[in-house]
Amino acid sequence: MTFGEDNLTKTDNPDERINITMQTINLFFAASASENEDELIELSDYINELNTVYRHKGIYFCMNDSRDLAKITDELERESRLRNNRLFVIFLYKNAESEALKAFDTALNEFRKKGFPKIITFFRQTKPGEDRGEEVLGFMKRLDKQLGHFYSFYDDISTVKLTILLELARDSSLNINADMEDLRVGAEGVSLFDANNIPIYANNPRLRELREKKEELEERYTKAQNQTENNETALEKLKLSGEINRLNEEIKITQRDILSLAQTITACAFSGKNVSERIKAAYRLFEKGDYDGVKVLLTDEKREEQLTQAMLITGQAQKIMGGYIEENLLLIKTLCAEGINTESLPAITALYGRCEQLTEEYALNKDFYYTYAYFLTEQKEYAKAKEICGALEKDWEARNVSKVKLAAMYNLLGNLMQQCNDLNNSEKYYLKAMEIRESLAEENPEQFREDISECYNNLGLIYRDKDLYERSEEMLLKCIGIRLLLCEAHPGNYESSLADAYNSIGAVYYSMKRYDLCEKAWDKALKIREELYKNQSEKLMKDLAQSYNNMGILYTAMNRRDTAEGYLIKAVEYTAEMAKDNPAAYEAELALRYASLALLYDKAGKKECEEVYLKALAIQERLFALSPEIYRESLVSTNNNLGAVYLKASFLDKAQDRFNKCISLSEGLSGAKLLFNMANAYGNLGLINIKRGNLPLAEKQSLKALEMRLELYARDKLAYGKGLIEGYYGMGNINFGMKCFDKAEEYYESALKICRSLSEKDNPSLKADTAKIYNNLGTVYALTSRSEKALDIFKEMVDIYEKLYGASPEIYRKELMRSYENMCTLTGNMGLADSKEFYGVKLLLLKDAQAADQTNKEPQGE
Repeated sequence: MTFGEDNLTKTDNPDERINITMQTINLFFAASASENEDELIELSDYINELNTVYRHKGIYFCMNDSRDLAKITDELERESRLRNNRLFVIFLYKNAESEALKAFDTALNEFRKKGFPKIITFFRQTKPGEDRGEEVLGFMKRLDKQLGHFYSFYDDISTVKLTILLELARDSSLNINADMEDLRVGAEGVSLFDANNIPIYANNPRLRELREKKEELEERYTKAQNQTENNETALEKLKLSGEINRLNEEIKITQRDILSLAQTITACAFSGKNVSERIKAAYRLFEKGDYDGVKVLLTDEKREEQLTQAMLITGQAQKIMGGYIEENLLLIKTLCAEGINTESLPAITALYGRCEQLTEEYALNKDFYYTYAYFLTEQKEYAKAKEICGALEKDWEARNVSKVKLAAMYNLLGNLMQQCNDLNNSEKYYLKAMEIRESLAEENPEQFREDISECYNNLGLIYRDKDLYERSEEMLLKCIGIRLLLCEAHPGNYESSLADAYNSIGAVYYSMKRYDLCEKAWDKALKIREELYKNQSEKLMKDLAQSYNNMGILYTAMNRRDTAEGYLIKAVEYTAEMAKDNPAAYEAELALRYASLALLYDKAGKKECEEVYLKALAIQERLFALSPEIYRESLVSTNNNLGAVYLKASFLDKAQDRFNKCISLSEGLSGAKLLFNMANAYGNLGLINIKRGNLPLAEKQSLKALEMRLELYARDKLAYGKGLIEGYYGMGNINFGMKCFDKAEEYYESALKICRSLSEKDNPSLKADTAKIYNNLGTVYALTSRSEKALDIFKEMVDIYEKLYGASPEIYRKELMRSYENMCTLTGNMGLADSKEFYGVKLLLLKDAQAADQTNKEPQGE
């Protein structure tokens, strides 16, 4: 089945909406009415805003506070107000009224009996010269000495608002989220309050630096706008706009990391478990936004000495090491919140390594391995990430952790295996994640809808990599259907995910050479990403660079080279900018961007092609020296492509050197990867010797390649069928050149047989291969006096090319013209004048259409 544009925006289940039952979440706020009246009113307004955001998801927040208790005389009603709260927040200033303290005691008793409400305690910072009353000081002392309960300080009520939102978000049953956009804290894409007055944001040195730079550039941009418009000012504005956009992305990433740090602090501080005095002190410093103070505290040289002494005295090694690891993880979060760069990356890596060493040595739980593995995957340290994920898998399965956690871990493993080209294991883990999430969705469809769409997306990509295009398309259309519903229900919150899905299905259509559908899908992804980027949404610059690169390679394939070049240059510029700040994460991507641009220059016959490929190789060779396992395949691929450039230009010695390098590098691989790369290299060496006229040596090398392709095909017919078609086709061409027409026919027939066995509905890629084989096989029939047979097979070839031309004229025009020429020659030789004239007219019309297209593309005079 083929799909038009409308199919890109449909789901198999058009009515996926569910009936929502309202869930009431009781929240209690205890404070002194005389001192905190205004803050209680502001919090009441805040809770009303949360209700506006989450009512459509069936969540209603009911707020009660200690002011109400003073008006209630019925003891049972008072007790009722204090029971069954999900969250209890007490915030005091200089004095504490008895109602607030009584409410705390009731909440504490409830927590001890039932595990809820979660209790959060705040004290407003006093000003110089202000003293707290005896009740407040006594309450603080009780929290410290008797209860061991952590409490926080605040200058602005926004700090309390943020903590409430993050604490609600920790409850997985509520499906609450927190996001950040230009220092506006929000949820579901709705802005709720300003974070400028929260010290952890306001005092972040990296964020402050980025915002100052942005303000400076915006001033320069405004000045440029007021100047007379000319080429110089236009270029200046373009450059400044690009810099401002880049800074916006860095600001978003930094805000995201600070939010993650705030989530960590909230989760640990108000979890009810004891934390070390050092971590408590670190939290106090964070409340002031003192990042340097935190780093000094957590890197104090005496810490290791104190750790050793404490272990010798107490003998509680596991407990002490657990606290020490928590301190290290907090330091990692602090460094991330200040921005991962060439200076902080080695420190973060070393801290994770130390935590891993102690976790293994003291048999601690491995929960932090999830974020560790995620970090390693982001930094492309795949071998280490697999090791960490494997240890986490055993730990979590043995401990029977929650299904939500297990699904997330399987999903991460699937992604990691996909990055390592281990497609079978990747599919296995994605299916395990899907199975869990589908079972969870039966109980709560709304909460797990997004997770299921992610599973569809991931499986769609795996099936694409396995050339199972129809299954891939099916998965991705389901993903798009769900994400369209999510965008409709939560405007501004899921557009980036929808763009990812359009990007994925576009990749499938690209692989199928359905460039019309590919263009529509990738254009949708690009438009969404450009809009998000322009509006400073939480989307990384790398996604926009990816879209520019995709459009570039698409238009390269469609021979729209000028358009392709513009997109590819943008992709290179954006990726180079990211690689400047974080080379470990983006240099490999930059090399691939260069390779895409070089491929375009190769097709366009531009001399810059070699230079750009060499830029890609310079990066890949440097990365290969550091991590051969990760970068070997990309280095092989680029050498192969550069060799093909040299081969086409008849620089045969240079081409041979590159292909021999491919063979040498491939020997470091194993299994299917080794066979695949070696087969390509030997096949290309065979082409060199065809050009040199050494057909016997070409045959020998091509046979070697064919043997490897047969072995691969035996392992996986779908994955390696196309390679085997190329192998048979190449051997057919060599024997054709040696005038061994019987052997050439045999190889062409074998290639045709594989084509037919792999044939999927309307797969242009396989149809084009079939037509190409028909052309050569028909020529063999004609040269061996079997004109009628040649005519039959040429007609089938023409029929295929006419259909392909109808869908993609620019791609298949040359092939269709050549097929008409062959028909003219054959029918002329057979004395079929009418048929010759018929195909001659078709050829003439096609040439006229080509000339008209070229004229329309040429610059026009005034």
